[in-house]
Amino acid sequence: MRIDANRDSGGLLCNDGTLPRRRIAAFGSPIFQLAEHTGPGVRNGMVEDRRAAPRHAAYLSAALETSQGRSTIAITRDISSTGLLILTRLELVVGEIIKLTVACDGSQQALSAKVVRLEEVEPHEIWRYKAALTVDSEDPVLAQLQATLAAQAKPRS
Repeated sequence: MRIDANRDSGGLLCNDGTLPRRRIAAFGSPIFQLAEHTGPGVRNGMVEDRRAAPRHAAYLSAALETSQGRSTIAITRDISSTGLLILTRLELVVGEIIKLTVACDGSQQALSAKVVRLEEVEPHEIWRYKAALTVDSEDPVLAQLQATLAAQAKPRS
């Protein structure tokens, strides 16, 4: 039997570029089961979450300025005590320091962050890139943003 990666897997490939294992279920419908993963950070075939701090959903509008003076808009996707994940149309450079001004609770909070990861998103999305940012632990703005979001999330009585 010949396997066509695009037709048979719906374009689904493992991180190492291999096809998932294929099983045939009752009535001949294909079911895909990911191949077992091994290596650092993998336990029982599942990838461990190695984040330094838990993330919380946070959709806030922001203005972004790079060290080269390029600027654009962005939106935060989640926040933790060590950083943020943002969506932007501007291709950033891993390792560069950016200024992010976030609109939250009627005010604007500016913080300095370092780009630690950049990923392209699906071509049909409005945002072109997903960027992971780390913020200096001494920066009080990130803690203020988290406190504001936590207060907004509490049910009002």
